[in-house]
Amino acid sequence: MGGGNLPSNWAQATGSTSGVPATFADAVTTTITLTTPSKIFASGVVTLVSGSNGAVCATRLVINTENGEEYQVAPANGSNAVASPVMVSDGEFGIGTYTVRLQVRAQAGTVGFANARINAIALQGSGVTGAAGVTGPAGSALALGQVYQNGGTAAGGVGGEIRLNATIGPVRLVGSGAASGGVYFQVADAGGGFPLFEVREGSGRGVIMIPRIELGGTPLTPANFSLSRWGSGASSPGNYGVTGVSCSDSGGSFTIVGGATGYTINPLITINFQDGPRVGNPFVLTRTMAPCVPTLAPLWGYSVCNPVLVTQSPTFITMMIPGSATARCIVTVQFVSFA
Repeated sequence: MGGGNLPSNWAQATGSTSGVPATFADAVTTTITLTTPSKIFASGVVTLVSGSNGAVCATRLVINTENGEEYQVAPANGSNAVASPVMVSDGEFGIGTYTVRLQVRAQAGTVGFANARINAIALQGSGVTGAAGVTGPAGSALALGQVYQNGGTAAGGVGGEIRLNATIGPVRLVGSGAASGGVYFQVADAGGGFPLFEVREGSGRGVIMIPRIELGGTPLTPANFSLSRWGSGASSPGNYGVTGVSCSDSGGSFTIVGGATGYTINPLITINFQDGPRVGNPFVLTRTMAPCVPTLAPLWGYSVCNPVLVTQSPTFITMMIPGSATARCIVTVQFVSFA
């Protein structure tokens, strides 16, 4: 049995044999034991001896009961010729021991063989394991006031530090506002334009400076709204109800068209958030876009059509329009919601 991870074996027959029969006969055999299902590769070498003019000899390999391709050799009378058949099994063999044979036969004339050798090896093994990725520098290697520059060289004399901290982050940014004009952290474009985002000191506390906020999130649809006290038909989109929805959980605008009958005082609007629960109760600002058609009658000193937030939760908000609705009144509401 050969060494290494791949099962293998070989055998050799020596001596002179004459009178090879007209049907295939074993010149040499060996066995191979598989430890996992796999194909088997076999090779052989046999020296043939011609005993007559026009002699032709055929050789082949046999793995278990699977016959390989025939190789024909025609040595000149009284001379030798070498045949070297090879074979790979068509399919995999299961775990077990299998016989591999090198066979010869006289196809024409008289043929013998002087010596023969056979080799067998299992085509099994593990794939190559890739190299491990590069490990980055540990945060503890940085002293205060240092950053890694140019592919990992620690440099000092800068106005900040990038430090790994398992309890904050995992990335914590530390800097000195006094040493950098009051700015602790800033994101800006490479052209040196107006900062896109920065954190400044403000009376001993951090202040976030953002030039402009764009509201994002999944667009809401009328299905996200629930109406109460807006009259018959107002609970369903269509001629009455919610229309003109242009908002997300973070804010936007929408329009309510009241019903022709059945409306009552102080109608309610509930917005069910689309993108999952917020982190705590959101802070909400609301207003209506004048004019309301027709104008709702104000109550309790509220401005006309001014929404009042009555319920806040992580999953929805409810606002009230203080006043007495009229038939088919139209109210357009704007809101902004922060978690």
